[in-house]
Formats: sequence, C-alpha cells, structure tokens
Amino acid sequence: MFLIANISAPVCGSPTPQALVDGLLSRANDRATSRPNSERAAAFVTFLAANPSVGNQGRFLAANAPPASFVTTPYWGVNTLMFRGQDGQVRLARWVFELRAGEERLIAGHRQSRGNHLLADELRRRNASASIEFDLVLQFPEQGHDLLNATIAGRMTTYGPCWAG
Repeated sequence: MFLIANISAPVCGSPTPQALVDGLLSRANDRATSRPNSERAAAFVTFLAANPSVGNQGRFLAANAPPASFVTTPYWGVNTLMFRGQDGQVRLARWVFELRAGEERLIAGHRQSRGNHLLADELRRRNASASIEFDLVLQFPEQGHDLLNATIAGRMTTYGPCWAG
C-alpha cells in the first residue's frame, strides 16, 4: 500500500518521522507535574537551531489565518512523485489541489462566533447547496530544490490544471 499525504500548508513540520516524534515529545508536559518539561524544551531548541527548516511550517501557520472552509484552502502534496509527459520524459513533481471557490481565511473573531465545528458545519452547508470543485495543479522543482526535504517549500514552477473534479 502506498499512502500519500496532502496538508493545508506548503511544507511539513518535520523532515523525518524521528524529528516529528522529538518535536512532539519536547512539547509534552511532565507527567508528574503536568507542566512543561524544561529539559526537553531546551533539547528541542538545540534541535531547531541545528535544523532551522523544521520551523517553516510554524512560520507559515503563524503568518496565515486559519482557513474559513475546508473548501477555500489549498492542499499541498508533500510527496514527490514521477510523472511521465506526453513526450515520454519522466519528471519529478509535487501537486496542489486548488479549490475553485478560491482561498479564504478566517477573519479575527469569526472562529468564536461560528462555534467549535465551524469547518465541518460549513462543509456540510456548502455541499448541500453546491458542488465542491478543485483543480489538480503540478509543481515542478526549479534548479537546486531539495525534493527529499518536505520542510522546505523551495522554488517550483506551476503547471495546470492537470485534472479537475
């Protein structure tokens, strides 16, 4: 089985599974005191200093308000795949699902006024009244882009839509 991930940020928060675990553990409260563990947090700060790209996802999320809808945020593929063109040439690419409704972010204060299940509720309302459509757009890496590190967005040339649904 081959699993593919799509996330609502252009980069992952971890370059490896172990880095993900280390990051989660460093943020876990001490079991005995239910307070942050300063030793683990200090170790993670050291890890971040040695691996600065780990913070790219957090910086993206801090700079962008949450989506107003599951249907108004792009979904980036974090896997790099091989695509064969009509000319027979194999090219490496990632993809983005771009929703035709356009990108929309929450305005300050809307989260509280729309309740705890605002994204799921909005999706049900939208799906009941209209179709949900998207375009699959391929992104081809430009020279020097590290396709093996999903914490780095890099420079990509966009081509598409390749498929619509």
